[in-house]
Formats: sequence, structure tokens, C-alpha cells
Amino acid sequence: MELYQKVQELGDANHEFLLRYKWEWFCSLNLQSGSDYSMAESKLKAWRIKMGIKDHILIAYMGVFNTIDNPHIHLLLWGKQNRLGRSLLDLNYKDWENEWSRLTKATAVIEPIYERGGIADYIAKKNLPWGKSELIQPYNKRLLEKTMLH
Repeated sequence: MELYQKVQELGDANHEFLLRYKWEWFCSLNLQSGSDYSMAESKLKAWRIKMGIKDHILIAYMGVFNTIDNPHIHLLLWGKQNRLGRSLLDLNYKDWENEWSRLTKATAVIEPIYERGGIADYIAKKNLPWGKSELIQPYNKRLLEKTMLH
């Protein structure tokens, strides 16, 4: 099997995998030029802790770190409904964008997800270039299991 066929099959498998979850937000999180994977993970940790505390919400996510054209993360998020009955879709995502920008000195774009197939396709087939990307360590696997579609 040719390499391009293997890459295509991997993209198809990742697409199907991402469709197993009820994602609420799609995040495009830019990083400073020269940032590497460990820097991306460090910034994500600081961001999720700060915003989770601020909005009293537990989140789970998966995503990819990519270095084309400049370092950035594409992240899919889901939030457990908090004690006020609010999910990520009820929160102001602009606050989360602003905190990312404050933390990294780079821009962020967060959008609610209404069409899961297109987002999964975009990440799995367009943002996992061979040798230029890495999967982000999934966060909160226990919570991720609760959001799986059966």
C-alpha cells in the first residue's frame, strides 16, 4: 500500500473516531512562532484550569497541534453541565478567546459546533499533516467517556 493511501486511511479512521463524541466547541488556538508541543500542552493546561474555575465547569477535549503555517492547536471541547445548569454552549466563548490571547499573546477563535461531520473532517483530514502535527493529549478521559455517542 502506498504512503498516501495509508495517510488517507488514517484520516478516515480519525474522522470516524472524532464523530463518536458530542462536541460543543471548536477552538483554533494560535501560539507564538517557535512554540513546540510541550509549550502547547503547558498553555492548554493553564487555560483550562483558569477558565474552568472562572466558569465553574468541568471540560474534556481532544485535538491536534500543528506547525503549518505557524504553531496552533485545533481543539474539540465538551463541558459537563455545571451546578447552574450551564454547558459550554451557554457560556461566553469570547471570554475563553480573550484568556487564551492574554496567556499566549496570540489569537484564538472559538465557535459552537453545529455540524460535527465537517469539523471532524477538517481536523482529521486537513490538520494532521504527516510529520508536521501531533495529537494533543486527550484531557479528562472519564468525562470523555460520558459524552460518547452510542
